[in-house]
Amino acid sequence: MNTIREHAEHINEHGQEYLEKQLEYYKLSLFKKIMKGASAMVNFLIVGAILFNTVIFISLAGAWQLAGWLDNIPLAFIIMGGIYVFFLLLFIFVIRKKVEGRMLKESSKIFFE
Repeated sequence: MNTIREHAEHINEHGQEYLEKQLEYYKLSLFKKIMKGASAMVNFLIVGAILFNTVIFISLAGAWQLAGWLDNIPLAFIIMGGIYVFFLLLFIFVIRKKVEGRMLKESSKIFFE
């Protein structure tokens, strides 16, 4: 009877130790996934900010060049704005679903690995 009690105590101790190790593992795994997501977000924001500034300056240069050709500054800026409205509509109706699907696939790979 004593051996059964000792084995039961060892099982209880080992079970408790196993649960603690599993909890530590899941904490580390969650931390790793959160940090991967956070670093990806920071990289995206930095690259996005640089690209945004680049597009702004190229758009201004293009609008001023177009204004020189048309001899009408407001019309040139309206045309440049129309180009961006066209790209926005193209994105909304054509590209958005593809981007959402790819993002879902990539983020699920990171989260469920």
